[in-house]
Amino acid sequence: MKKMSIGVKTFIALGLGILVGLLFIKLGGESNRIVHYSLQACSTVGNIFLRLLRMLAVPLVFACITNAIASLGDLKDLRKLGLKTFSYFFATGAISVVFGILICNILRPGDSFVLEELASTAYEAKSLSFLDSLVELVPTNVVSSMATDSMMQVIIFCLFLGISILILGEKAKTLAGFIRDLEQAMFKVVDFVMAVVPYGVFGLMVYTVTIYGPKAAGGLLGFIACDWIAALMTIFIMDFLMLAFIARVNPIKFMRIFSEAIMICMATCVSVAALPLGMKTCIEKIGVPETTTNFVLPIGSTANMTGTAAFFGIIVVFTCQLVGIELTMAQYVILVFQSVMMAIGCATVPSIALVLSSTLLLGFGLPLTAIGIIIGVYRLLDIAHTPTNSIGNWVTATCIAAMDGTLNRDICEVNLFGRKSIAAKKQC
Repeated sequence: MKKMSIGVKTFIALGLGILVGLLFIKLGGESNRIVHYSLQACSTVGNIFLRLLRMLAVPLVFACITNAIASLGDLKDLRKLGLKTFSYFFATGAISVVFGILICNILRPGDSFVLEELASTAYEAKSLSFLDSLVELVPTNVVSSMATDSMMQVIIFCLFLGISILILGEKAKTLAGFIRDLEQAMFKVVDFVMAVVPYGVFGLMVYTVTIYGPKAAGGLLGFIACDWIAALMTIFIMDFLMLAFIARVNPIKFMRIFSEAIMICMATCVSVAALPLGMKTCIEKIGVPETTTNFVLPIGSTANMTGTAAFFGIIVVFTCQLVGIELTMAQYVILVFQSVMMAIGCATVPSIALVLSSTLLLGFGLPLTAIGIIIGVYRLLDIAHTPTNSIGNWVTATCIAAMDGTLNRDICEVNLFGRKSIAAKKQC
């Protein structure tokens, strides 16, 4: 009998978690004593799973990025790959923010709220200087950065270390070998953690549906709709067009191949959770070369946050609607830039965008009221953010490989309207 894949197990756990959550709501939610203790157990299992994922994040990203840079042929290859990668990250993030701003201005969810404490207060939106935030991307103590999950600071250090190994060549052969072995060891640790994914997913979904499900009502539905529509537009318009016209890859087949990783993203709300599977899928089923995959995906798990960037734009516009002001075109341009840069600096932990959005709101001279309004349903928003972030990452790697002419189109043949080769059929 064929062994059930981790993707199928995760999908079943996801469905069961939703059903049990709905049943718990029907039984009275937390007010029911049995449900209360059951939720505590589910929350414990889910939190242990999330802590395991956070345990993996820093060493996995450190090993993958450093090894990817050290394995490049020379600095010319690094400049070429790095420039393309970050250009894609910024451009796609900006487009996502624009989607979010447009949808929020069309649906205007903030107009559904009448807040007495804001009605008599005058606000004037201003812009935030982002220079200080750019300075913060550079670490002063890399150990401290690792301990606090400041992933962009860790990535900056990895860039310097990888470049140094690349320049030293034979002199750093031992160190390069150690980092390469560390990467393989981390992948093995990932295999152990992935074995508990279905149980963690079940616990998280039961808790999420039971606690946050009833809160998604009234005016909040408008905000949730804006966020989800922006995420879907990012995937089905921007990502699909990039796959079709830049990578010449069939978007539907592409999404089907990554369906297992997408489920993990939605269930865990942690981009790093799907990083190992995403890397393996890119290399073995899409045909992205290992060098490109190992460079783009680990960096992108922190820096390529298209769904999160859109959320930043939405929450600022939503707050402006709450207080009755309109942003100027110049302020919208600044908002797009700041949202993308803020998303690039996000740590890879759940709900971090909710924390960082307070900085963005204060920088624009706006109250933090919106955070208090949506905090109860943020988990439902993160379910959309995380897969959007990860899909954008996989698309970027595929497009870069296609532009470089290194995409192996014989692997599980996902060429636009193409057919699988005999070798690809056997492999799949």
